[in-house]
Amino acid sequence: MMPNPAYCELQKDINHRMRDVLLDWMVEVHQSFKMIPETLYLAINILDRYLSLIQVPSNTLQLAGITALFIAAKVEEIAIPEIKEFAYMADNAYSLEEIRRAERHVLQKINFRLSYPNPMNFLRRISKADDYDTLSRTVGKYLLEIAIVDHRFMGFAPSLIAAGAMYLARHILNKGIWVRRVAYLTKRRPPLNLTPFVDTSQITVFCCSIAPAPPPPFPPFPPTHRVLPSQDATLAHYAGYDEEDILPVVSLMVVYISEPIHESLYKKYAGKKFSKVSVRVHEWYQSRKNGRQ
Repeated sequence: MMPNPAYCELQKDINHRMRDVLLDWMVEVHQSFKMIPETLYLAINILDRYLSLIQVPSNTLQLAGITALFIAAKVEEIAIPEIKEFAYMADNAYSLEEIRRAERHVLQKINFRLSYPNPMNFLRRISKADDYDTLSRTVGKYLLEIAIVDHRFMGFAPSLIAAGAMYLARHILNKGIWVRRVAYLTKRRPPLNLTPFVDTSQITVFCCSIAPAPPPPFPPFPPTHRVLPSQDATLAHYAGYDEEDILPVVSLMVVYISEPIHESLYKKYAGKKFSKVSVRVHEWYQSRKNGRQ
């Protein structure tokens, strides 16, 4: 149920940049329809799986994107926008019949498999161990959407991306240290100390086994106020990953934050509805960057 993370290398007319532009537009359409997060994640999964299977000309890439969103809405939404509304969002570049025909073709190619391990479900599970803290989960959702639209994350498991999003969200909010799950499983309490975290500037992230991503211009994590070790261990347990597993994903998220702002996502999460977390995340990064200089 997962796409080939290297499919853009196999496409003749489509590259990573074109995918990024398409997904930026899909985020805008998704927000305009006020659809739930699961719809966006499923739509991107459907699109990537479809593009992993067939060659798509660049002039029909937007058709594939709007069709994937249309299919995902039928699966996840209660009130589904009409097909003519999806066509309108694409500036009526495609007729209703073209969208219907594309829908049939996409469904046939992915063998009508419309369920996959949605990262939002994993984020909710981890949030349970964080007492369902609203701000942590909102920052985590922003980081999760960063990962779902960036092609460099396609080689990571959805559960690992969700764990990385919550891990980094907690660091941004100074909520404590993520300890090894072995401490939870063996009931052994880790020592309480303020040792700085792993310096992620030393991490080289390999994405999809294609090419290494640059290490982030990112200072060592500063000593942070610790919550109870047992609570940290519970977070690691619910996520299913320890710090060593998560750091490559976190490193790549910081690389993304250091780059030019992804307009659609930034604007979406800069509003009051989402507590302006995108602004907060980028301010956090700048403060760490300036602190290093």
